[in-house]
Amino acid sequence: MSINHNNQSDILLGHLNKLLPKLALLKGVVGITLNEGLSRGYADHLSETEITIYLDSDCYRYWHENKASILFGIRRDIIDPHQTNGLP
Repeated sequence: MSINHNNQSDILLGHLNKLLPKLALLKGVVGITLNEGLSRGYADHLSETEITIYLDSDCYRYWHENKASILFGIRRDIIDPHQTNGLP
């Protein structure tokens, strides 16, 4: 199979690089990984940016109990470094 679309990974990585510092500042975030095609250096007009956010145990427990508002689905309003997400 050949791919007939232009590689747009630079554009998506540029957007991601602007967002990552804000995500990293959220209370409870201990790591972030990039996944799927973009992590392998390819993205086209149908690509999504897929990341995994690793949380400390307290934040994960709150998230698992549906108490924390951190990243339930696609949320643009959550990117606030001053937010505590209901954590102690």
